[in-house]
Amino acid sequence: VEVTQSIAENPRNVVKGPAGTGKTLMAMELFRANLALGKSVLLVCFNRNLADKLQEDLKHEDLSGNPNAKVTTFHSFLTERIPVPEEPTSDFWTTQLPRDFIESAVEDCMPPPFDCVIVDEAQDLMSDLYVECMDFLIRGGLKGGSWCLFGDFDNQDIYSAIGDPAL
Repeated sequence: VEVTQSIAENPRNVVKGPAGTGKTLMAMELFRANLALGKSVLLVCFNRNLADKLQEDLKHEDLSGNPNAKVTTFHSFLTERIPVPEEPTSDFWTTQLPRDFIESAVEDCMPPPFDCVIVDEAQDLMSDLYVECMDFLIRGGLKGGSWCLFGDFDNQDIYSAIGDPAL
């Protein structure tokens, strides 16, 4: 109850907890609540399998027909603007892709497309470049926008050393 109250009262939140405590369920409910308020919402994660599950669980939100609703992996979202080379290296995913996205956003004067960004398993996306990308996705940026990070920052940081979102 305290976490849901904090999220309702504050536009920027970090929700930390171990596996199995309901962070993903809360992320989905926050996504639904923002959509119900007419906001444009992005729900991202690192892992493709988790993104597939989120999409399946949120399929009743008519994700394909709703331009205000997006559920995907972080890297898949970035590659909507930036092409993937035929044989991408780990460096492409961790460094080149986010740099190219940031450069594209600055050059195109891209307005931030979302009222709210929700990141599930956020511990996997806490590199400086990824966070800088997120700043371009939220109206008001990280400093003044609405966002919520859900993660287990102590025990579940399993992808940061790998860097390949194809996993």
